[in-house]
Amino acid sequence: MEILVLTCPQCGSSAVKLLPERNDLAQCNYCSALFILAATSSTEEAKPKITEVKDEKEEEKVDMTEVVYPIKPAPPFAPVIPFILAGCLAIVSGACGINALFQWKPDHQKIAFWGILFLIGAVAFLISLKNINDKQKEYQSSEEMQEYLKQKRAAVDKSWAQFKQRGRQKK
Repeated sequence: MEILVLTCPQCGSSAVKLLPERNDLAQCNYCSALFILAATSSTEEAKPKITEVKDEKEEEKVDMTEVVYPIKPAPPFAPVIPFILAGCLAIVSGACGINALFQWKPDHQKIAFWGILFLIGAVAFLISLKNINDKQKEYQSSEEMQEYLKQKRAAVDKSWAQFKQRGRQKK
């Protein structure tokens, strides 16, 4: 299919409009250049310069069947109880340690005891956080998850291609 196009001599854009005041004057919509269209003979009306443009994009055939999105694999079980217990131990021992510190006559043994319990709770909390994070990373890098991501990407690409095809058909 050949399309005839009037092009701007300054920038080469095909976004050109003929001015209604004169039939031999045109203006580029891209660079706003005004140019006169050369007449081939004095008896004929001035005709615009016409170039042939080949359609570079050939329409791709798009599979218009229903898009099926894959099911996400189940995440690994992460025990939450150690996470909660360690957090509670750190919070309670920290609060009791601060309470023991600000008494009228602070007892150094109580402060040390609550401080050690707070450190144990904080370390246990960080270790449980690390374990949960390691399981999550292992889950994200598993073959099952990688296959799911590939299938999901393919489904999204197919859906987008169908959307574009429907847009072209409306035009």
